[in-house]
Amino acid sequence: MKIPDIVRAAFGAVVKRVVEMAPLSGLVVATGGVVAHDAIVIDLLAEAFGATVETPPYPQFSGALGAALYAADGCE
Repeated sequence: MKIPDIVRAAFGAVVKRVVEMAPLSGLVVATGGVVAHDAIVIDLLAEAFGATVETPPYPQFSGALGAALYAADGCE
């Protein structure tokens, strides 16, 4: 078995777990460092959900941005 096949299978297992936890439909937005650096995850999510998967321009910073906005809201 080739390394790209092993990597695809590993990401496929993660995607399968995500689908089991959160059956989504319609527009799906993926964020995080894995999405930023491994585009195969977007393809696997799209296949699994049968939906379009979009990502923001810098998906690896989405969590930090959300945390900063939440903290700023609490500081007022």
